[in-house]
Amino acid sequence: MINNILSTVNLPKTFGKKHQGKVRDYYISKTQRVIITTDRQSAFDRILGFIPFKGQVLNQLSVFWFEKTKDIVQNHLISVPDPNAMIVK
Repeated sequence: MINNILSTVNLPKTFGKKHQGKVRDYYISKTQRVIITTDRQSAFDRILGFIPFKGQVLNQLSVFWFEKTKDIVQNHLISVPDPNAMIVK
């Protein structure tokens, strides 16, 4: 069994106020947001379970397209400090 499941995130309060969605947790400060994509699987507004590395795949897919389209349209991506996380404006 794979034990590498990211089900929730608890960062220090210095990262800002925490908000939790169905799949992503995010922290808002005055200057930026930290978005962490978890391995939660949801349907019909319910958490059904967890899929290992799902958060990494979703986050990296978003980063891929933000990078590919940044010359066409501006986006909010600042950096990607972790495969599951991005810092945005």
